[in-house]
Amino acid sequence: YVMGSVHEIEGWMFDHPDYSHGFEHRDVDELYEKYFSLVDNLIESGIYDVIGHLDLIKIYGHRPTKRIEDFVVPVLEKAARRNMVVEINTSGLYKPVKEIYPDMSILKLCKSLGVKVTVGSDAHLPEHVGRDIFRVLELLKEIGFREIVSFENRKSVYHPID
Repeated sequence: YVMGSVHEIEGWMFDHPDYSHGFEHRDVDELYEKYFSLVDNLIESGIYDVIGHLDLIKIYGHRPTKRIEDFVVPVLEKAARRNMVVEINTSGLYKPVKEIYPDMSILKLCKSLGVKVTVGSDAHLPEHVGRDIFRVLELLKEIGFREIVSFENRKSVYHPID
């Protein structure tokens, strides 16, 4: 599979700790608009099977004053039409935001809009592989998901959540 994600806005690596101060000099609502516009471009490109850590822009806890649904619903609707999968990434639990990517409200939107999901730990060390995956599977069951997706030769394979 091919996963796409956004880590940079206009040359600024917003998720890198060395550049986190950049949030101080920018309008957070504008950043969210630009970020989700880039996510929309990622979907529109048709290159990717999976959207990685969909709400990474929240990494340092900055939240828009607008409703998150206003940013997320259009990209999720497009993802659903294109049969793209959203990755649920546990690494956010160990970042300043201390939340999975995407958060529960966005996962509920995924469910209601028919967007399929996969799980990942974004491991950078061997001992982090699979970290908190079972926790996420429990959350998915609570929301009403009955399966997750993996891939074989870029074809979706569905796995029931037990």
